[in-house]
Amino acid sequence: MAGARTWILDQLDAERSRWMLWLPVAMGLGIALYFELPSEPALWLGPVLAAADQVLVEIDGRTLGAFRTS
Repeated sequence: MAGARTWILDQLDAERSRWMLWLPVAMGLGIALYFELPSEPALWLGPVLAAADQVLVEIDGRTLGAFRTS
């Protein structure tokens, strides 16, 4: 599993200069996923996922430094 994580991080790093080009792809996938849902998601789900994402970014930024530029 650690090898897969390393490979994914290497691929993301290689695509760093093209991240903005992947933004429409990510948005399209998110929209497609939304329309595939059987019902509206709970109102609390968005803030909880945003907070969890922020926690993961803070943890990764301090300890692993996967996307640090300096």
